[in-house]
Amino acid sequence: DVGTNFPGWVAGDIGPRLLSIETTDATGAFTSVNSIDPNTAFQLRVKGANFFTTEDDAKESRRWRQRIKIMREDQHCKEQLPETVNNIACSMSERIVKTDNGDVKDIMHLICGSKPSSASVDSVTFANMRITAASTQTKYKVCFCANHAECRSDPLTWQTVPLSPSGLITVGQVGYSWSVSPA
Repeated sequence: DVGTNFPGWVAGDIGPRLLSIETTDATGAFTSVNSIDPNTAFQLRVKGANFFTTEDDAKESRRWRQRIKIMREDQHCKEQLPETVNNIACSMSERIVKTDNGDVKDIMHLICGSKPSSASVDSVTFANMRITAASTQTKYKVCFCANHAECRSDPLTWQTVPLSPSGLITVGQVGYSWSVSPA
């Protein structure tokens, strides 16, 4: 028994370990290149280890509680989704953070959908993702949360998939743009 032989130690699950992402190309095959055409539906696969795949209660499987957000490379996972990201929705919430200088209101966008289309112990896949073009080529990162019930209130439950070359999604710029002057 671990508790008897090693006082103070607790055995348990360490949760998912995030390694990289893959997106589908024009043929529907997964690739680690992750360069997608604007406004084209694609699947996104988060690769790693120890993802949830089994039932943990009678109501819902933990595998369907896993969530993603697609954010610009420079954004924090708790921020609002970019306007260019489609088919994921996140609700705004706020919390009061106590600091030495008084209470601070923290605005977060953490309650997110959609749920995975499939999951295995080494990957979680999200279908029908879509990103529209911006005025310049844009790079996006993927934020992952293992359990949407915990993701709702704690920004630290959201993890960025490692930003190796295969950890970013590149979306080409719009073919044309216009502006009005004065703005």
